[in-house]
Amino acid sequence: LHLYNEHKQMKAKILYIILCALAFAGLAGVSSCEKMDDNGDLGGNWQLVSWERLSDGSLVATKADSIFYTFQGKLMKTQRMSQPDFFLATFRTTTDSLVMLNIYASPYDSLVAPSALSAYGVSPSGRFHFDHLSSSRLVLSTETSRLTFRKYCACLVPKPKKW
Repeated sequence: LHLYNEHKQMKAKILYIILCALAFAGLAGVSSCEKMDDNGDLGGNWQLVSWERLSDGSLVATKADSIFYTFQGKLMKTQRMSQPDFFLATFRTTTDSLVMLNIYASPYDSLVAPSALSAYGVSPSGRFHFDHLSSSRLVLSTETSRLTFRKYCACLVPKPKKW
């Protein structure tokens, strides 16, 4: 009887450890990619999927170009992952648009004009129109281009699947 109780307690401890590990992994997966700001669906990391010219529909860039926009708080980061330099900008949004305000270039934190970001799809005015915004997809347009992004999360732990 004593061995039976020890075996039962051991099984209970193992089950408890497994459940705790699963709960921790689930929380880490959910919290590591969730937004911590008030930008709603816009907050977080976005990977450019396609950048097309409105005049003729030709592709300027694709996912292979590794262009990322990141929104957190009132900051917007623009970066090509193949390059160490990036741009940080303050921005404001309305219900249908986004405007870049003060733009700083790394590594020297020098103030630059929106035209300095033309290789990232930014127009000389620094203005974008929201064509579509959801938790997984963002489509921005300028006077000359349409940029389509997917939400990108480099989580170490995958989000748990819903049953």
